[in-house]
Amino acid sequence: MHVIVYQSQNLIPEQDFDAQINVLTQTAQSQNEKFGVTGVLFYHEGEFLQVIEGEQETLNTLMDNIKRDPRHKNVETLIDEPIAERGFETWSMAFKDYHNRTNFTLEDLLIIIDGLQKNALLSHPKIAAFHKHLLD
Repeated sequence: MHVIVYQSQNLIPEQDFDAQINVLTQTAQSQNEKFGVTGVLFYHEGEFLQVIEGEQETLNTLMDNIKRDPRHKNVETLIDEPIAERGFETWSMAFKDYHNRTNFTLEDLLIIIDGLQKNALLSHPKIAAFHKHLLD
């Protein structure tokens, strides 16, 4: 089992954002279920941060596609390493917007905290800084 975490900058125009994210999420959920990928895409103030989990070869192919996606730029891989277990095993692809927290339930928050702690993802300074918005 493997995890990749990357950060990137949004290029989706504000007026198209919700519609494009809905399409992205639905497509990713369907594809990820087929290929055994789990994870979550976070958004805050023009920045994406995504955690994807699965077999390394599958994730490498997925990252190639992600890097070519015109909806974002400056894709920076923060973590690319083996893991003992999935942190987001119940999410084929969740989207969580830290600016619009109306899509967060208490269960979501617990899954996010547990998922990030399971594989010490919060030990990375950029990931910790991004997620401090949970507490803002």
